[in-house]
Amino acid sequence: MANQHKGEVAFDADDKQYTLRYSIDAICCLETETGKGIVALLSEFQDPSKITLTLARQMMWAGLREHHSEVTVKEAGELIIKAGGLMKFIEVLNHSFAASFGLEEGKKNPRKAGGQN
Repeated sequence: MANQHKGEVAFDADDKQYTLRYSIDAICCLETETGKGIVALLSEFQDPSKITLTLARQMMWAGLREHHSEVTVKEAGELIIKAGGLMKFIEVLNHSFAASFGLEEGKKNPRKAGGQN
């Protein structure tokens, strides 16, 4: 079961539940595989004209590393389709990244709590 407090987000594919988690290790794997930093990767994924299936597949694979390390890069790509397609995966990915970094909708920035910057 996904633990949202750890930034985990569950999704179903092929009658099985999978859990994405973008831990520091997962992000480091993603940066190594793509040769790009996290800010560049997120920027690309936020711009529909820059999203590639290769990037989506790598992001799926990296997010699965912690709970499903047996999933290959090729299988990660197949899971995108089995989980509802690219657009559905983008929704899940955005939710997972937001949860991983404490940016869930409705949460306040802890640095700004109490009027502090």
